[in-house]
Amino acid sequence: MNTYKYLNKIISKSFFLIIPIFFIGCSNVKDLEMRVAKLETEVASLKKGGISSQVAGVFPKFDFVQEEYDFGEIKDGAIVGHTFRFKNVGEAPLIISKATAACGCTVPSWPKEPVPVGGEAEIQVQFDSSNKPGIQNKVVTITANTEQKIKKLLIKAQVVSAN
Repeated sequence: MNTYKYLNKIISKSFFLIIPIFFIGCSNVKDLEMRVAKLETEVASLKKGGISSQVAGVFPKFDFVQEEYDFGEIKDGAIVGHTFRFKNVGEAPLIISKATAACGCTVPSWPKEPVPVGGEAEIQVQFDSSNKPGIQNKVVTITANTEQKIKKLLIKAQVVSAN
């Protein structure tokens, strides 16, 4: 094989190795970290018997102490919070992918790690009553890998004038 063909072969093979490294290096590190974390979470949920728990018909399941909380009467401008405690009574690790509320006045926080079978965790909900007079009913929507993908929690308050 002559030198030209040999160098051309080396360069073409190197090109296919360098291009993926270039794109990986140029990618947003945060995005890659998020992808890895997501994959790790998915792997944790697939450990039951070496097959997907959802394929096997086995799911995690929420068992909340309470799914609704009433703050009662609060003054306009008060920021109040409640912790919803739950246990995973299902047969696979429970993974909450997100928790949302319809307005910015209600902010949920949830566990980012899988909750093992029999494990307990909590979802904290904070409500800012500023400029929200009257009866308030706020729904927190939880998306998880449970059989029913959506779970709803409710907080209530009667917001009265601060004067």
